[in-house]
Amino acid sequence: MIQSDVQSNPGQHNIQETKSILLAFAENKLTGKFPDNIDDLDLMIAFSLAEKEIRVRNGTLAGGKHQVKFSDIRRVKCISNGTLRNLYIYTRDKSGFFDVPDMKVPVNELTLPILEAVLVRNTGKGIDFSTGDGFDQKTSEYILIRYMNASFFANEDGSITDDWHKIAYDQIRYYQSDINIAENAEGE
Repeated sequence: MIQSDVQSNPGQHNIQETKSILLAFAENKLTGKFPDNIDDLDLMIAFSLAEKEIRVRNGTLAGGKHQVKFSDIRRVKCISNGTLRNLYIYTRDKSGFFDVPDMKVPVNELTLPILEAVLVRNTGKGIDFSTGDGFDQKTSEYILIRYMNASFFANEDGSITDDWHKIAYDQIRYYQSDINIAENAEGE
């Protein structure tokens, strides 16, 4: 049995060990070439009841029912469906009263960095985490804190090469919740 985050860390987020595991998994799947390789990725990133298997392949997000080209994505919004969070993907700027997404994908350690990279590259803006759950969470920013690390948008040496990488890096870094996986591995 594997256990993580069994001891509290006063003054720190309560899932530091779990986040390290999720980030290591995501970095392994996305490779060190991420985010420059987003149009070349070919991997399964999620499952949902509506879409079944959701894949990224050749610059396209494809499920069983819907398919969206990365280049067409204009907005992504983190929305609560009860206890689950989904990313609503839109290929148009705000529409009228009925703002129906083109596709929905579950929030996880792969969908977040991929869609953040696509959206910032396309529009210069990141995922919208402004919607809460209607109860205790006024926003969805805690999702970003749990699953995202600014290191996704930096080179292995810590440098940042493109303007859109810098925008994504700064947006995530703002929350000061990054985990340095190499430091955690050395400290154990």
